[in-house]
Amino acid sequence: MEFWLRNPAFVRLWAAQFVSELGDGMLQMVLVVTVALDTHSGFAIGLMIFTMLLPRALVRPFAGPLADKWPKGWLMVSADMFRLLVVLGMLPFRHHVTVLLAMVAVHEVGSAFFLPARSAAVPLVAGEEHVGRAIGISQSTSSAMSIAGPALAGALLAIGHPSAVFLADAASFLLSAGFISSLPALMRRRAGTRSTRSPGAYLTSLREGWSVSRRTPTLRFLILSLGLVSVTIGMVNTDSNALLLNSFHVPVVQFGLLDSVAGVGAILGAIAMTTLITRARPATLLVTALVATGAVIVCAPIVNVLRTPFGLLPVYAWMAMFGALGTAASIPVGTLLMQQTSQDIRGRVSSILQSFADGGNLIGILAGGAITGLTSALIACVIAGVLTLMITIVMPFLAGFKGLFNTPNAALAGLQSDATESGGDIVG
Repeated sequence: MEFWLRNPAFVRLWAAQFVSELGDGMLQMVLVVTVALDTHSGFAIGLMIFTMLLPRALVRPFAGPLADKWPKGWLMVSADMFRLLVVLGMLPFRHHVTVLLAMVAVHEVGSAFFLPARSAAVPLVAGEEHVGRAIGISQSTSSAMSIAGPALAGALLAIGHPSAVFLADAASFLLSAGFISSLPALMRRRAGTRSTRSPGAYLTSLREGWSVSRRTPTLRFLILSLGLVSVTIGMVNTDSNALLLNSFHVPVVQFGLLDSVAGVGAILGAIAMTTLITRARPATLLVTALVATGAVIVCAPIVNVLRTPFGLLPVYAWMAMFGALGTAASIPVGTLLMQQTSQDIRGRVSSILQSFADGGNLIGILAGGAITGLTSALIACVIAGVLTLMITIVMPFLAGFKGLFNTPNAALAGLQSDATESGGDIVG
């Protein structure tokens, strides 16, 4: 509570995230349901999900320079207004699948510009010393909205008002823009930043982001390792439906409840990691969370065996742990990124990191589907878990990790940032 009272600016940024992600959760639910009912095609549903991910992976690196050089608030407000118009434009075409897919791709381009700016804005409004806690709150909010958004959309669909979901999402962008525009620290250009209005300046800024990410061992390690782990997590995510329905034989009536349990687990995992991040080294927490994630995934066959004597209770426990660990691992990543970069380049590095994660997720989705088609969802899940463990076990022996391991916990890092001023683009 003390953190909230002392950070009214962060509360407004959080409120913008709350309403925006609630609307997005509702919209994603309605888009998938609409495509499913109109086409009765699993391929079309998969294409819709793929369309939601691909633009972010491709466009984010090009949005990073703008997040660093332009006022972050103006960039986020512009992206909100852009997405508001796109969502309203979807209404007349919601039953035209091809047009709807194209508009979803355009919508996600707007998200690709919004997200790096928001990531770089967190330390500005929360303070460098509170980065870990702020990221934890952001992750737990995302997890909560992933439950609340689809649930609210389902209620509106049940009473026959799908159009209301599009209007609600449009309204959420308007509210988000209002909250963000009330933050003066985000609406003005920081002193000392260079303009990127000319093509030459933009390309120089773009190359600088890639150069720093490539030449800095800790950042290079963080980006590549997150990309590899995202492949294995993407494999599990794409196999999860088949795993629950075909391997664990979960009744359809309990399928949605299991998703909610995973979401609740994600919230609890974020809350727990928000506390731990101020008491332990982020790199240690990252490896611990990834090892635990790999172990949980590998245990899928054991869960299947335990289902005979204990029913679905082991399945519920497995889903809750997977949800909790997935969110818990992302908080140390965000904290390490903030601690390893200065404000001047944070947007570019963040966009590259997330682009690698999105690309890894897409590769994992394709690989998971292919392996499941050749074998089974249970075998594909075990392969993903083994790969996660192999990647994580190797991590501590690499030079980049050793640099991250020397990064102190979030609370100590905050005290150090208050006591010293660092020069250059990279801190640490």
